[in-house]
Amino acid sequence: AIRWDAIRWDAIRWDAIRWDAIRWDAIRWDAIRWDGIRWDAIRWGSIRWGSIRWDAIRWGGIRWGATESAATQFEATQFEAIQFEAFLDDSNKGQR
Repeated sequence: AIRWDAIRWDAIRWDAIRWDAIRWDAIRWDAIRWDGIRWDAIRWGSIRWGSIRWDAIRWGGIRWGATESAATQFEATQFEAIQFEAFLDDSNKGQR
């Protein structure tokens, strides 16, 4: 089992992660300890949002109650660094 609270989130090289190689449908979302994630240490601007396979994420397995816990520092989440245009599907992008 992964010890989420032991991960050094600030040491992760987010820009080096091959987001397109992650098997999103194989992740056990219900096993993630969301309250152990150091949200303030994540380098949001370095994440390659366009490479994430959003359709393969098992949203039903995410423990949303744990993401809203006191340990989840939403004020530290750099929303301005998240590339929301990457959420659009390719068909919409092709029409521009």
